[in-house]
Amino acid sequence: MPPPVYVKSLFALLRALGVTQQAVAVSLGVSKGLVSLWSQGKIPLAKHHLRAFFTLVANAIDEALPPSSRHMLTGADLAPDPSPRRILLHTVSEYLDQWGTEQYDKMGLLGQSYQSAYDVIVSYRKQDPRKLDSAQREEISEACRNILRVNRALEMLHELPRKLDFNHLQYSYHIPDDVLSFLWGMAGWHSAWGTPPPNNEGEEDINDA
Repeated sequence: MPPPVYVKSLFALLRALGVTQQAVAVSLGVSKGLVSLWSQGKIPLAKHHLRAFFTLVANAIDEALPPSSRHMLTGADLAPDPSPRRILLHTVSEYLDQWGTEQYDKMGLLGQSYQSAYDVIVSYRKQDPRKLDSAQREEISEACRNILRVNRALEMLHELPRKLDFNHLQYSYHIPDDVLSFLWGMAGWHSAWGTPPPNNEGEEDINDA
């Protein structure tokens, strides 16, 4: 079974995009109280609401960008000087990355990575560093890097990305499909789990009514 999906960071993104909890409740046909629990990360999103919620997030991102000038990325978009459009898309990516980190944390993967790295370092505590070969030194270095990555990831969970600014934004491109693909992947719906569930499939949440 795929892991439970917590969406606290995605609600932070929705707030930045101007989407209220009431709007989410109406869109998904659930109570505002249930939405509040999701937004605080107190309970996971039920799997039969995943499709509708992920679609809402993807569309909210897309609709926030000017519809009159959507186009695919070109070489000009990769220029060194960031345009308002690139800054906005980067900020949205920061929110999505934060949610990905939230998922890894809830799945226990951050803790596992930290513990594995710590175990590697501890295993060498009685070794004479002058007698280590290059592979062993690299193993220790990689363990240290993994601990730093976990620490940075945990810090990210408590940092809000920069404020979204739509002023002077001139260009954007159509992104719902890419966002949905990312959301499903981070939710654990990889090929091993098969096709993502259709909306409203499965047992009802006790707070749905």
